[in-house]
Amino acid sequence: MPLVVMTGYPASGKTLRTEQMEEFFRMKYPDKKVMSVSESENLDRNKVFMDSKEEKELRGRLMSEVQRNLSRDSILIFDAGNYIKGYRYELYCLSKSVKTTQCTVALPVNVGSAWQRNSDRPQKDQYSRETFDALILRYEDPDPKNRWDSPLIIVQEEQVVPFEQVDAALFGRKAPTPNQATMAQPHLSTNFLYDLDRLTQETVDKVLKSPVDYVNRRITLPELSRLRRQFITYVKQNPIEDTNKIGPLFENYIKNTVI
Repeated sequence: MPLVVMTGYPASGKTLRTEQMEEFFRMKYPDKKVMSVSESENLDRNKVFMDSKEEKELRGRLMSEVQRNLSRDSILIFDAGNYIKGYRYELYCLSKSVKTTQCTVALPVNVGSAWQRNSDRPQKDQYSRETFDALILRYEDPDPKNRWDSPLIIVQEEQVVPFEQVDAALFGRKAPTPNQATMAQPHLSTNFLYDLDRLTQETVDKVLKSPVDYVNRRITLPELSRLRRQFITYVKQNPIEDTNKIGPLFENYIKNTVI
């Protein structure tokens, strides 16, 4: 299904806009399935977003749910912060692998307005100040120059969602042609992307803690992140059935690549 990727600060109005778009698409396409995947369901946000391990697990579960529901025949809206550009790139690859379109809907808001909206929520749904500020600092703005963020539709705080523009972004253009790196692997478990993300990140953390065990020179986080992206792309082209091998293989990749 064509995919709408929501993105924005905490309490920027993503869920409200998602509901409005769901209503629009159900009215315009009564024969199509319209659904959303939300990060907020049964979520202790102040616990999850302040614990890197739990947050990675959440992202993995959400990615798997999006993957399960992606097809060319319906419409899926992903209602989440999606503040990491690398995560948005993974979503783009998923869409590309099933030969469907996607667009990004960004909701830029004033930080003060977002905090006020957060404060007006029921207590159980509020972000703490610490969590709110942390998510603001982590946010990586979408860029229309990036193919994974494009088409980028920006909806200002007081603006009505440009429904027809979103519709045209999904149904008025051809889907990108999948290449070998993004072709779907039907025999992979739905948790494969989560396992790949988790295990390679664990390896990066291990190397940063004790680089001398892996390489004979200083290595930086940006360099490891680049190697991790390269390795992930390779594994998608050459799937590993036994996910327990991902960590050791990535370690060997680092050792053999870093000179």
